[in-house]
Amino acid sequence: LPASSASPPALSRCDPPAPMGLAPCTLAVRPSGPMSSAWRIRAANPRDTWKWDVQGLKFYGPWGHLEPSAAICSGSASDDKHGGHAGYGAKEMIFGQSSWGGRPDDDGSLWVGATFAQAVDVQKTEFENERKALCVVLEKQSDGGAWELVRTLVGSLDGTLDEEGTVFVTKPSRPINIKVHDCSYQDQLHPARDFQPDPDFYYSENCEGLWVCVSKACGPEILERACKLTRAVFKPEMRELWGKFRSPLWAKDAGPMRLVVLDNRSGEESGIVPELQDESTGRNGTSCPFVFTSREDFDGGVTSWKEGMLTVHEMTHGMDMVMRQLVDPYLEIEVADLYDKYMPKFCYREPSSGEDAKCYAATNRDEFFAECHVILQGIMQKEEVRCCGLEQAAQLETQLPEVVDVLRRFVNDPLDPSVFRN
Repeated sequence: LPASSASPPALSRCDPPAPMGLAPCTLAVRPSGPMSSAWRIRAANPRDTWKWDVQGLKFYGPWGHLEPSAAICSGSASDDKHGGHAGYGAKEMIFGQSSWGGRPDDDGSLWVGATFAQAVDVQKTEFENERKALCVVLEKQSDGGAWELVRTLVGSLDGTLDEEGTVFVTKPSRPINIKVHDCSYQDQLHPARDFQPDPDFYYSENCEGLWVCVSKACGPEILERACKLTRAVFKPEMRELWGKFRSPLWAKDAGPMRLVVLDNRSGEESGIVPELQDESTGRNGTSCPFVFTSREDFDGGVTSWKEGMLTVHEMTHGMDMVMRQLVDPYLEIEVADLYDKYMPKFCYREPSSGEDAKCYAATNRDEFFAECHVILQGIMQKEEVRCCGLEQAAQLETQLPEVVDVLRRFVNDPLDPSVFRN
């Protein structure tokens, strides 16, 4: 043990692994000098000056995980003065599974941390940065109460890129100092391959790079309509990139990104396709590199929706990954910032009950982007969106102009309904 410590601090000997799909920011083990009983991480260069979301903050010393005695922070969304939203405090994050919805202190700083029963030497941290800080620093409290910089954890104090050896497939338009989707990194992808649809299962056509694969149970007329929609919505240079997309290593199929239409009448589900042949269920959704949709979306529409709503929504998810890999990985951050800015526009009050409600577009960044695209194409037909005054493309362009500008980099609009007729 170090001479300055008579016994090690309390350990958590059975720390669970990081949740699947998350990529903790970790700091390599190294001594930090004199110990302290209070440690924090601070957003030295926050993307938003009024909030910072952090998840899974842990501190590690020479013996392993350090067990905090209390959580401390600059403020949170759970504070009365910040709305009193339960469950977003530092305590819920440090001692539970919640995210800290950070708010600044009186000096405008965003920080969260912990105190310990005795002075400790923090040698490693682990946390989820949640896209909101380009630079994060580790600090400890001195005996006099002042906070002292120990080291930089994410990015750099001058805002320059610190990739730590990570190589993007495409150079980002702006510096990225956070973990983005795996599809953006060269060393996280399957090797490229020459894809050819199985002719025994599919009617298929290559739309200048973007493969449209329709199960034979759907009929050849659905292939014609799906190809017309694909060519009408996505610009030629964008369709070409779909054919060059490579899936992350965790995906079941190497790529490319493609549209797969299954037959709702006979109950076809995703696991039936020749590339999978497993127990995968569902027919309407995106599972990289498959964009699954239903025959009915090209023949009358899904339930009460307009024709094409489902397919345009799901193809936006596919487009989003293709663009982040082959056009600009910074798109992930750009759209996330637009979601944070405009998400409240998809919140409304139920006309019948008077209760507060949210549209599906308010769920997260990805669904926000997809639903906005459906609106832009002029095929949105949801009562919840109408309640927000955003069902029409003109309303979207007036109220969310930056979102429309981003979408129009990649797509044509509006969608001509004649594509659904042979």
